[in-house]
Amino acid sequence: MTAAADARAFPPSAFSRPLSSRDGDASTDERPVVVWGLGRHDGGASAARAWRRRDRSVHIVDAASDFPEDLVAALTALGCTLDLGVADDQLDDRLRQAAAVVVNPAIQPTHPSLQRLQAAGVPLTSELAMTWSRYPSETVVAVTGSNGKSTLAATLAASWPAALGGNFERSLLDLDGSLLDECETAPGDADAPRPAVLEVSSFQAAHLAQFGSPLTCRVAVLTSLDNNHLDWHGDRPAYEAAKRSLLERASEAIVGPPEALSRLNLLDDRRARPTPPERLAETVLALVADHRDVQPVQLPHRFVSVLEAHGVRCVDDSAATSPAAVAHALDRLTKTSDGDATVVLILGGRNKGFDLDALARHVAPRVEAVATIGETAGELARLIAIHGGRVRSHRSLAKAVRWGWKLLGKDRGGTLLLAPGLASTDDFADYRARGRAFADACRDEVAREAKRAGRDQQAGSDSL
Repeated sequence: MTAAADARAFPPSAFSRPLSSRDGDASTDERPVVVWGLGRHDGGASAARAWRRRDRSVHIVDAASDFPEDLVAALTALGCTLDLGVADDQLDDRLRQAAAVVVNPAIQPTHPSLQRLQAAGVPLTSELAMTWSRYPSETVVAVTGSNGKSTLAATLAASWPAALGGNFERSLLDLDGSLLDECETAPGDADAPRPAVLEVSSFQAAHLAQFGSPLTCRVAVLTSLDNNHLDWHGDRPAYEAAKRSLLERASEAIVGPPEALSRLNLLDDRRARPTPPERLAETVLALVADHRDVQPVQLPHRFVSVLEAHGVRCVDDSAATSPAAVAHALDRLTKTSDGDATVVLILGGRNKGFDLDALARHVAPRVEAVATIGETAGELARLIAIHGGRVRSHRSLAKAVRWGWKLLGKDRGGTLLLAPGLASTDDFADYRARGRAFADACRDEVAREAKRAGRDQQAGSDSL
């Protein structure tokens, strides 16, 4: 592969430093590109496929080993070599010979191997940087925030219209099997580049900053700002620095939460524009698309009614993985029921550094009862009881659903709300799997009710 072909595949802005071989000539570099972290959402696999399409040898390294057999087989057939189940003390040997390393967002900035790679001057990149670098900066809108970024990004992409990528299940690197060829021109205008909306997590933003990426965009949007992922970032200043670093890449920064201007030291930044959260989409569209025709998008597992039966409404908000998201879900229920909602809340999971006592104090007086699940089930149940709430801890989501269903069935009906407030990775692959399990458990309760009704009807017939 020639140096020119490398540049066409991924511009220099995708990397922390230029690609080159030991003798300074990228065209003679036969070392592999290492994908560090295959991940659970296909970003690592997409990056590997993209490099293989450019005839670069690819070596995939991951601490985990329990990946789907069909994925491992497909990557192997493509010519990738996979080294799974690698311990931390073996990482340096696997990484130091790389021509470049594609770093998974889950890798913390303080990881010793990552810091040694930086010190050694190994070019670093990410799936997001590879994608972003393929678009002219004036065609990119980047969306971040503690909550609401996925929905806003999807809404903007549908309304503009634009390609949708970043922190989503499908990578834009896989479009049409040839990187971004399908999205490099706008429909009906061969000379105009197709725009892109990129959802950017705090992990991804932190990596862009750490790698010194020069990538810029037309607009960056901050949907909300709450303490989140402090277990990964280490503290609140580091989390806020990641969000600020993304806004600083934009010609214009649209900021939803008014307190963010001061928290992120943006009060004197002339690029920052405070905007009411409910007007974020139309404000961005007016800037980049010259229209305000917002086409709302409802994404799965974000306050979605999965069924309603026997007076019970089951709402899946599995993507609510922070206390602020739980509060938002409860606010929505209050607004849609004139303040007269009977709610059983399913809460719990893996803590990401949140104050559980504050979470318990907030939810206890607002709902009829709380069913706690996951690693934090016992501690949350204890705290909610202290704050006067009705609560029971459960060993599984299905048992929590059954308990909540029985409570609502005994009374006047109401809403069974899955808004866990915490991460899903203690018991599930991700929040999507948790949401699907919730829906399945709710359908099981409907089926159980039907069987019970059938037995009662049969018993009545037998007594005649």
